[in-house]
Amino acid sequence: MVWGIVIGVILFLVLLAFEAVYLSNHFRAKRAKQDAAGHHYDRVWYGRSGSGYVAASGKQVIVFKTPTKQATFQLGKLYVFTSKRRVDFNETYAPLTVHQKLFGVFLSDADYADLMAWFADHHVLVTPEAQVLQEAQAILDEEAKKK
Repeated sequence: MVWGIVIGVILFLVLLAFEAVYLSNHFRAKRAKQDAAGHHYDRVWYGRSGSGYVAASGKQVIVFKTPTKQATFQLGKLYVFTSKRRVDFNETYAPLTVHQKLFGVFLSDADYADLMAWFADHHVLVTPEAQVLQEAQAILDEEAKKK
């Protein structure tokens, strides 16, 4: 009897935790959609689970995570790195710092394919993140051999 109550309370707390995560993501996604609606972007791709959005406006790409965490990149100075369905942005062709990783967005399969096609149409270099890390490691290994 006591074990049944303890297990019931634990399951109830787990259910509350899952509900809190769901509602948090729901309201973050709603806030991102409201923010995007307040601007006049050419195209918008929404992140999964309320992770923000990527928007195109003229010759700029805007990455929105929260009202205080957003970044604007010029198309001519933009490098895009991918890892599965995650898209990260940088102004140089180099591995990303922890701060730069904050602006990564996870996209649905359809939005990811559409965004990659948009980048191809606008001649933006898209590189798998693993390849960039491999190239950086090769450079470090080469430098170590010289010393």
